[in-house]
Amino acid sequence: MWNFRILGPLDVRRAGVAVRIGAAKHRALLACLLLRANRAVPIDELIDWLWDDAPPSDARGAVHSYVNRLRRSLGASDANPIVTGPGSYLITAATGELDLLRLRELDAATRKAARSGDLAAESEALDAALELWTGIPLSDVKSRRLHTTELPALIEQRLQLLERRAEVRLRLGRSADLASELATLTNEHPLRERFWALRMRALYHTGRQADALQIYQTVAQLLVTELGIDPCAELRALHAEVLAGTVADPAAAPVPTGQLCAPDVPRQLPPDIASFTGRADELRQLDQLLASASEQCRGKVMISAINGLGGIGKSALALHAAHRLAERFPDGQLYADLRGANSRLAPVKPMDVLGPFLRSLSIAADQVPHDLEEATARYRSLLAGRRLLIVLDNARNAGQIRPLLPGSPSCGVLVTSRAVLADVDGACHLRLDVLPSDEAVTLLTHLVGAERVGPDRAAAAEIARLCGNLPLALRIAGARLAARPGWPLRELVKRLADTRHRLSELRFGELDARASIQLSYDTLLTNDDGEAARAFRLLGLSDSPEISTAVAARLLDRTAVTAERSLEQLVDAQLLTSSIPGRYQMHDLLRLFARELATREPAPARPAALEHV
Repeated sequence: MWNFRILGPLDVRRAGVAVRIGAAKHRALLACLLLRANRAVPIDELIDWLWDDAPPSDARGAVHSYVNRLRRSLGASDANPIVTGPGSYLITAATGELDLLRLRELDAATRKAARSGDLAAESEALDAALELWTGIPLSDVKSRRLHTTELPALIEQRLQLLERRAEVRLRLGRSADLASELATLTNEHPLRERFWALRMRALYHTGRQADALQIYQTVAQLLVTELGIDPCAELRALHAEVLAGTVADPAAAPVPTGQLCAPDVPRQLPPDIASFTGRADELRQLDQLLASASEQCRGKVMISAINGLGGIGKSALALHAAHRLAERFPDGQLYADLRGANSRLAPVKPMDVLGPFLRSLSIAADQVPHDLEEATARYRSLLAGRRLLIVLDNARNAGQIRPLLPGSPSCGVLVTSRAVLADVDGACHLRLDVLPSDEAVTLLTHLVGAERVGPDRAAAAEIARLCGNLPLALRIAGARLAARPGWPLRELVKRLADTRHRLSELRFGELDARASIQLSYDTLLTNDDGEAARAFRLLGLSDSPEISTAVAARLLDRTAVTAERSLEQLVDAQLLTSSIPGRYQMHDLLRLFARELATREPAPARPAALEHV
C-alpha cells in the first residue's frame, strides 16, 4: 500500500497516489523515521535531527505536534505507519514499501551470489539495486545532521555498488561498454582510485594498452596536484602489469579485490579551513605525535587530545592537521561531531557514531550490531592492521569516546574537547591558547583583505586586542567587516572599545561569542554545587587579569581551601587558566560575560571586599 523513496528526493505514495509532505520540519521528521524504519527513535534524537544545536524551549511538545500533523498528512488512520512508543516514535515499513529496505535486501543478494560464484545473478541484483537510486538521497530535506552524518554513508554505499558492478561486468567480458561508463565515473569522482583502476583494466582488455597507460599518468598527476600523494600500491602494481602486458584475464579468473585499490576507503573529513592561520608549533607537535608513537606511547594507539576554551580554534586545528596528515593514513579518515560542547542537548551516543562508521567500512546496514559492546568489537576488528585516522570532534567526556577508539596502533586518533580528557589512557594532551598578536592580525587580514588592513594595521592590532586574540571573536570581527566594506577598521574599534556592549558586537550570523561562553558556563552549572559558578560570576567584577588564591578567598568571602577548590573547577571548565600554582587568569571576554551575570545579582549577594576591587 505504501511506497516510500529516500534514495533520491523524498517521495511518498499511498496506493500509487502521491502524498504531499510540504512543511520542511515534517519532511525532516519523516526522513529520520524512514532512515531507522521499524526501529524506535527516541524523541531526544528527533530533537537533535530537527534543530541541530539550537532547539526551542518546548522542543518535545513541538515534536509531538509535528508527529500528529505528519500523521494527518499521511492519512489512513486505520493503517497509519507511524507508531508511538515510550518516549519514542517509529515508522513501520515492509521491504517492498521502502527503497532503503529493498536496497539492503538486494545488497545481501549480491553478496550471496558472489559467494556462490553466480556472476549472472550478482550482476542482476546489482543492476536492480542501482536502479533504486533516483538522485542524491533526501536532497530536498533540510537537516544539517542528515547531510553530515547520514548522507555520506548512503553515497558511499552507492559508489561501492558501482565498483562491484564494474568488476562483475569485467568478469563477464563487457569491457567495451564498461570503459565508457568508467570514464564518466572517474570524471565525477576523480579522487576515487578504484574507478581509475577498473577503467585501466577495461581499456587494457579491449586492446587499448596505450590508453590504459595514459590513464595512469592522468590519475598520478591528479593525485600529486590535489593531495600531494602517489597512486596507491595496487594502482602502481597494475601499471607495471599493463607495461609488461601481464594483466590477468578477468573472465578466466576473479580479479582479487586486493589488486584493485582498497575498495572501501572512507574520506569523511569536512573541508579544511580556508583562512586557517598560524599554530605552527601545535601542528608540528601533532605531526610528530601521529607520525610515530612516542617512547611512552609506543605500541599503543596514537591519541592526540586537543582541549581549550570555547572558540579557541580546536576543531579548526584538528581538521587542518587531519588534512595535512591524511596521506599517512591511506586506508581512510573517519569523522564524527559528538556535539559534547552543548550542555542543552544530549551528546551523541557512541552507538549513533558506530553505525555510520561500520557502514562506511562496508558493513551492510542490516548487519550492524545493535549492542554497543558487539558493535565496538566489530569496529575494532575491521580497523585491525589498517591505517586510518579517526577524528572525534567536540567530545563531552572520556566515556563518550572510549567505544570509538581503535585497538590497533596502526590507527591515529584526533580528539577535540573543551574539557581535558585526562582519563583517556595513553592520550597525549595539547592545550590551545589564544593566538599570538601577530597571528591574530594575520587571521584578520585573511578575513578582511590586505587592501583594507594594510593602510591601518594599528587598528587591526587594536581589534585583535579587543577580541582577546580569540579566533572565534576574530572571525566574527572579520565577518562583520567583510560584510560592511564601507566601514573603516576604526569604526569597529570604537564599537568594541565599549566594554558594556563588546559581546553584543561580537555576533554575526550563526557565530556568537557570548553564546559560546554560555555553553561552558551552562556545563559548569550541571557539574557544580553552586560555589564555582558563584566564584566565576564574582571574579568578573574584578578588573585585574590575574588573581591569587589568597586574594580570591577574600573577594569570595570563603576560606582559602574552598576558594581554591572553586578556582580549580573553573580551570577544569576552561573558564580560568593557571600558569603556575596559586595564580589564575581569566580571558577578557570571559570576564565581560561573568560581569554581566554578576551585575544581575542583588547587591547583598556580593561580598563587601569587591567594593574595593
